[in-house]
Amino acid sequence: IETESLPGADEMEAIVTDQCLPVFETFVGVPYEDSVLQVTWLEPTPGSWDAGDRELLCMLVDPAGEMTGSAQGTAR
Repeated sequence: IETESLPGADEMEAIVTDQCLPVFETFVGVPYEDSVLQVTWLEPTPGSWDAGDRELLCMLVDPAGEMTGSAQGTAR
């Protein structure tokens, strides 16, 4: 994350939309809108931000709990 201060919730969601969703189809094999998978993320906390953490980590989850391992190429 390339900002001076810790982004708020709306800014974090915008980063996910701008940086994670565009690569979803290439990684999974179907567009995000057609997928059963959802994108979630881990973001810096105020304490980790103060310690220099600038990483936002995007993750895929299966709300039905039917996926284990990588979602790469699953076309789900």
